[in-house]
Amino acid sequence: MTLELNEEAWRDFQILINMYLDSSEKILQEDKYLVPIAAFLNDGQPQFQAISMEDTTSGIDTKEHLTHYRKYLSNMPENTQACILGYDIKIQYENYNDAIAIELQHSNGTHQKMFVPYRFSGLFKNKLEMGQSKLVDESLEPILNSASNN
Repeated sequence: MTLELNEEAWRDFQILINMYLDSSEKILQEDKYLVPIAAFLNDGQPQFQAISMEDTTSGIDTKEHLTHYRKYLSNMPENTQACILGYDIKIQYENYNDAIAIELQHSNGTHQKMFVPYRFSGLFKNKLEMGQSKLVDESLEPILNSASNN
């Protein structure tokens, strides 16, 4: 069940989303793709959490990578206020074929999914253009312990 974003959750999500998108834009501009990565807010301090391929089995695909992230995030410490899980997806939305999907979860039970479309333009397809973010209305399983215990 997706709960309406309240002020506390939105404030915490904004911290994580801004940090994540700032980094993602730099990575996309350089590498042209994103690997899944999580960010979380513990005691008001945002941090990234990357699971490297060495932390999992070799030859893992993105779907399995996301499964490992969700398992990791479901065991976060109780002082985790919020977390996000971001990854690259293919879409058909307006004039975009690619997007960054972001799953948002707050310790108060709020959870949501959004995407930020992007594309490359210019003669050499090297100019990154980010579109307007869009909330997705779909049911998600909670990824934080405290939210799943409600």
